[in-house]
Amino acid sequence: MVQNFKKYFKNFLLISGGIMMASCNNPNTVGPNNDFDYSKYPLYNESVDSIEYKFDQKEISNPFWKGNVIYNESVLLTKNEETGEISGNLMFKPTKLLAVKDFTLKTKEYKVDEDFTLDGNKIIKKDGSDIPYRTHQELVGESIPEGYRLVTQITNQLTDLVNMGGAIYTESPFYYGSQLWVSYVYDVKEIDPNIENYPTYNVSKIDRVINKLKNKEDVKIVGLGDSVLEGCSSSKKFNHEPYMDSFIEMVRDNLASLYETNVTLKNLSVGGTQSSWGCQAEQINKIVAENPDLLFLHFGINDLGSNRATMAYMDDMESIILDVQNKLPNCDIILLSPFAPNNLLYDYDKMADYVDVLKGFEESYDHVQLIDVYKLSRELGKNKKYLDMSANGINHVNDYASRLYLQAILSTMYDYSK
Repeated sequence: MVQNFKKYFKNFLLISGGIMMASCNNPNTVGPNNDFDYSKYPLYNESVDSIEYKFDQKEISNPFWKGNVIYNESVLLTKNEETGEISGNLMFKPTKLLAVKDFTLKTKEYKVDEDFTLDGNKIIKKDGSDIPYRTHQELVGESIPEGYRLVTQITNQLTDLVNMGGAIYTESPFYYGSQLWVSYVYDVKEIDPNIENYPTYNVSKIDRVINKLKNKEDVKIVGLGDSVLEGCSSSKKFNHEPYMDSFIEMVRDNLASLYETNVTLKNLSVGGTQSSWGCQAEQINKIVAENPDLLFLHFGINDLGSNRATMAYMDDMESIILDVQNKLPNCDIILLSPFAPNNLLYDYDKMADYVDVLKGFEESYDHVQLIDVYKLSRELGKNKKYLDMSANGINHVNDYASRLYLQAILSTMYDYSK
């Protein structure tokens, strides 16, 4: 079946001309409006007046698309050079605003009608407010803000910007330091028409590890991938507020909490790597030595950045799957498609081909599950800019988008409707 898939995919590529670069209620089918099915939203809270800002484990990890509250969604306000308006978009129109904070989540809180106004899902900065923002000239490298410098190679993490042809790459506060973090209640009827684009409970291919979790047995997780899975640009790894763990570390902690069992993690990921690195015997042997119950694989961003042929990516990823399944027959595998990177630098058509490869593996192999973060990120991209959710401006997620990885994984591996 696998060979048939590969043959089909290769023929497809040839035909298409080749590859280019508070308290939560759990209603069933009733809610504020009896004609709407709220069963798809098990974390829905009807008591909107009682909802207050918190940011503990549940608020960090609960998939927002399972309920009606979003905590600390990030947005970067930008200046419209024609109108002078400084604004940014949220995913949805807030029906109740809970908090608008700076990136530290504790230094500064901004007030509606004092610092900003709301127009639907748009936040608009008011004159005189000290809400941070970026101009178009800054974002394309034509104007360098005070305190930063334009370089060809980053040597100072706090100050250095690299112009990559109209897109700024940096690990400095240039992006994350200017992002707002907005918590609000929204109307689930806005998300409902597209809810199929959000991950949901599906453990048919990873039933062995799920059964171990349900039986409260010890579970070992291994991660193998690039800088995103390594956790690069997470605030804790880069030692700045609010010091949030990487998403794979939070997956470990939340699975342990949700299933009330012991979950351990060994993350073998290395920044800058491609699938060709991941399939090498050295990496496979490291996985085997850990003898995990569950392996997370995350490759594609650097393959895409190097314009690797889709067939080469497919061969390398399949090699990892085959080697692991041969040497660790009891290990379930989760394939993570990457969060969409900056489309000014990366070919989304080719990224979609990579994701199709991963879908093919899920269909062809037992105990291989795809969690499609790329699809989720494209859904978010309908209303938001990439720079709302990036930490380095090109391919690293910020803390909010890192939490979207977490929420996608938990939504797939845990049944919130229980």
